[in-house]
Amino acid sequence: MSYGQKTHVALSFQNSWDTANVSSLYHIQHIEESVGLNIPPLKDGSARGVFDEGDSYQGPRTVDGDFIINAKSIPLGVLCRGYFGAATVTQENSASVFNHVFKSAQADFDEFSAHDPMSYFKYMDDGGSASLFYNLNIGAMEFGAENGEFLTAKASFVGGKFSQNADIAASYPTGKRFTWDVSSLQINGVTNGNLKALSIVSDDSLEPMHTINNSPYPSHVLRSAERVIEVSGTIIFKNQTEWQKFIAGTEQPFKASFGGVTAISSGYIDEIILEMPALRYSEFKPVGAGPGKTEVGFTAEAKYHTGSATALQVTLTNTQAVY
Repeated sequence: MSYGQKTHVALSFQNSWDTANVSSLYHIQHIEESVGLNIPPLKDGSARGVFDEGDSYQGPRTVDGDFIINAKSIPLGVLCRGYFGAATVTQENSASVFNHVFKSAQADFDEFSAHDPMSYFKYMDDGGSASLFYNLNIGAMEFGAENGEFLTAKASFVGGKFSQNADIAASYPTGKRFTWDVSSLQINGVTNGNLKALSIVSDDSLEPMHTINNSPYPSHVLRSAERVIEVSGTIIFKNQTEWQKFIAGTEQPFKASFGGVTAISSGYIDEIILEMPALRYSEFKPVGAGPGKTEVGFTAEAKYHTGSATALQVTLTNTQAVY
């Protein structure tokens, strides 16, 4: 009998396209995952004297799905490396505290893969072989936080290839998760304590591509459109400050910080900081929705900022030296 709570998943970075990696796996605890193999039918539509549909064959294969975690600092770095690419790393002190600075990539990994190609190892505790998906890209990342909850992170995978592998025992990193009550938000450099929910989604519009190359699997994972970064949430409507910025089309910096609850070294904690130097509201509509306090749902877009050379920067502080 296979139980969801017995499933374990591990991720790794490939040295190159088309070469799976099971020798340097990061096992990551997850709350939900849906990565799997798709084999759509390829049906013959020829007229053949009957009303029934034609013969079926196996169509172009792809791998996709989401991987969702309650965020912890070291596993979160794995997802960030997969989506943003390698970080700029600085050592904070002699006690091995490291700052990893990730920025939205402005170049592809190589001619076949827009992002760093990854392998995704999954064992369902069903007595059989584990699934090994590779040539995957993280096409989109989502960070979510709500009042009274954990910070969550969702990586959306696209690709890839599939094989089977013997199970590899899981070994998970230690550390605490980020919660809503150890967070702070700044809009235009001023602390704002009125947000009840926040979602940050960065989507690179990646697409698996099949070519005539003697394989049913994608030969490339490349971009099909511009990157879009959207921020949405719910804010208590105490005054018109942010509404007036929506009316004026103002672009302003936005910063969200989440810290750990215990020190990782004297004077240092696990921390993630998400910064957008030029955020512009696309929807901000105060309405009278009945009795009680007024809340406004909003959406905004993070724009590329020339001075910062990015639209989104993620700084992760932990004890991991490199990913």
